[in-house]
Amino acid sequence: MRTPSARPNNGATTAAIFAAGIGLCLTLAAYVIEGARSSLSVALGAVVAVANLLAMRAIITSLIVPPDKNASDGGATSTPAHDEHGETADESSVHEREGKRGGLVWGVFAVLKIFILFGVIWLLLARKIAEPISFVVGYGAMPLGIVVSTLATALSPR
Repeated sequence: MRTPSARPNNGATTAAIFAAGIGLCLTLAAYVIEGARSSLSVALGAVVAVANLLAMRAIITSLIVPPDKNASDGGATSTPAHDEHGETADESSVHEREGKRGGLVWGVFAVLKIFILFGVIWLLLARKIAEPISFVVGYGAMPLGIVVSTLATALSPR
């Protein structure tokens, strides 16, 4: 049985790691070129971007990845038994499994996450905690991290 902290590394995790690295590089470059205030704004943008990626990873994983099999079967696969309608036990219990994953709760959290994201960005910019252009540069670590992680995955030997 897997523990929550033992989740496999997936594309969103890799993208978040690359985004964090790119955000750090952008923060250091902003410090050298523009100074501490710009550097703080870039760092805040990068932190919001990485947090957004990690939240999306949690939402997508919970909605798409099927729950773990029971520990009693040892993870072994066998020929599924069919009922009188020709459906396997796995097919007939799809709704039950989806309910156990809490799909509705994660769907609500996905919508709530958008409001939280825009609220945090609004607070940082309206209160002049972050400079707008520098913040956007830091937030740019997210798409850059996604692109770089996709290229790294595609170009890595199998």
